[in-house]
Amino acid sequence: MRKNTLINAAGLLLALSIALGGLLGVQTRLAHEENRLLQKGGTAEVLIQSQPAQSEEISTAQLLRTPLTEEELILVIQSLESGSEPYPHEPRQGQLSMAEAMEYGKFWVESFFMPHLGAADFRLEEYKAGCYLWTTQEDPLLSYWTVNFSSKNLEAELILNAASGQILDASVRCSLPTEHQDKESMIAFLNDYAASFALEGKYTLVYKDTEAEEINGGTMYQSLGSRGIYAAMKISNLIVSAPIDFDSPDTDFVKNLDILSIRLYLMSEIEK
Repeated sequence: MRKNTLINAAGLLLALSIALGGLLGVQTRLAHEENRLLQKGGTAEVLIQSQPAQSEEISTAQLLRTPLTEEELILVIQSLESGSEPYPHEPRQGQLSMAEAMEYGKFWVESFFMPHLGAADFRLEEYKAGCYLWTTQEDPLLSYWTVNFSSKNLEAELILNAASGQILDASVRCSLPTEHQDKESMIAFLNDYAASFALEGKYTLVYKDTEAEEINGGTMYQSLGSRGIYAAMKISNLIVSAPIDFDSPDTDFVKNLDILSIRLYLMSEIEK
């Protein structure tokens, strides 16, 4: 009898501790797993839910690292364009950890990309994130983190230089209402992306397979630096029909979604 009473009491205490401290326990476990996992290379995918108590934004200064020089940037771009077989590795000295790469990528999407679309208040709250560290050579400068974010209204794939954290390639698909209709705002967007590499340059605008004044389906280029580096932007819009209730895909009620796709990237020459 006394044994059963003790068991029942233990059960009640356990239930109470779960009710009062479940979230804390989950966060503690995730923090432990993150600390163990994110120090290594390779691939990982986790489901993350931002907490209100953790809403304090990271500042640009906290993310500041020495940017690549023009010569280094040329080597990095040529490495990405070489088509060499990539292979995974663990972070080397001076390179971003997986946790840092994810923070850099999240900060860039929230504080740089989305504000240029008129969505300065956008935050990645509940989302899936994946990370992969790879290289094509032994040079620590030529290592890259591929970071993926997937949420209800946004999907992003970013390639970061593992040493500097600079975003070398970013493909983002967004179904949120955004302000992206005018060409001038997109030119300013490309200009700011190019300026983030701290190299001087002039615009060279080229539109492919589209009318000169049309943005959708077009590609814009801007030269930067003095040795033939280009920042590029590809833009496309797609109208799709989707369920109003995403949790119930069998519903008969659908609405049209305007999906905006933008790719920002660097290249060594304008595509022919």
